Amino acid sequence: MKKAIMAGDEDGDWYGLYLEGEIVDQGHSVNLREVLAHFGYELEYKDVDGSYGRTGSYFPDNLADVNWAEEEW
Repeated sequence: MKKAIMAGDEDGDWYGLYLEGEIVDQGHSVNLREVLAHFGYELEYKDVDGSYGRTGSYFPDNLADVNWAEEEW
């Protein structure tokens, strides 16, 4: 099994993520884009419509069922 370790200082102000013994990212927070890139994934960010936050509901299990925000570009 592959090993991942999240190291944090005692103040909870600095973190480091090690995958298979090698540092992947470190800082005040860990960058998800860096972690996924290590595994060969490219991260794309997309906005959902505001209904999820207002209703306190969770995201759907299937990506095809997500209600996306209207693009304003």
